[in-house]
Amino acid sequence: MLGIAFDIDDTLYDLADPYRTALRDCFGPLPGVSASELFAANLRHFDETYERARAGELAMDDMFAHRQLSAFAEQGMSISLEEALSFQRVYRDLQCRISLTPLMRGLLDDLAHAGARLGVVSNGYSDNQWRKVRTLGLTQWFAPEVIVVSEDVGVAKPDRRIFDMAAGRMGTDPSTSWFVGDAARNDVDGAASAGWRTIWFDRGRGAGEPSRRAADLRVGSEEELARVVRGLLGRDCGPNAQARTAPGAIKEA
Repeated sequence: MLGIAFDIDDTLYDLADPYRTALRDCFGPLPGVSASELFAANLRHFDETYERARAGELAMDDMFAHRQLSAFAEQGMSISLEEALSFQRVYRDLQCRISLTPLMRGLLDDLAHAGARLGVVSNGYSDNQWRKVRTLGLTQWFAPEVIVVSEDVGVAKPDRRIFDMAAGRMGTDPSTSWFVGDAARNDVDGAASAGWRTIWFDRGRGAGEPSRRAADLRVGSEEELARVVRGLLGRDCGPNAQARTAPGAIKEA
């Protein structure tokens, strides 16, 4: 039985969309500043600040503020602590409006139709991540017990134990399970260390630290991800497969 689990942020939905909107709402036009590069810098600082918060070195608001202050500083901009916290509040509120694309919904429909064992493994604070679960409507495809959030279980990616927990809850053997995520170290290295096969959803943003292991498969868009995953199931994997399968070759990392 095929098992496949997903990261949430920047995997099941594009995390950059609410970030760009928050930038525009809080700061207006930013001449000479690339929103994409600012967002990529924010992602690079996530692992460092999240680990410090888990260790009790930073409160949650301090973690978010530090990420934004560091990201803006990389782009040659100086913002105040108050501006960083205000921006984070707007960004967090906009994450209540996120949604899955029709293509991603169709892929999840096809996986469910094919009887695949589905799961989610996500790093983050419980309140934030479960709010995203509800907003995205993920329980339509993922039972709550197979949605594993790091704060709930006391261990975070890339620690293999969180993947072991996910496999146990999904009732799958890691050797026949796949994990899809955007962060090379947390998702690819972490899942591989637990014996999972891996698909690196590389959006080209340099999320987190580099991986120490090569992903089994590498994709760069939702269209390519859908094609690759449906290939794991077989051509006739569901009513949406033919209509939404995108052309293009599988890229191996």
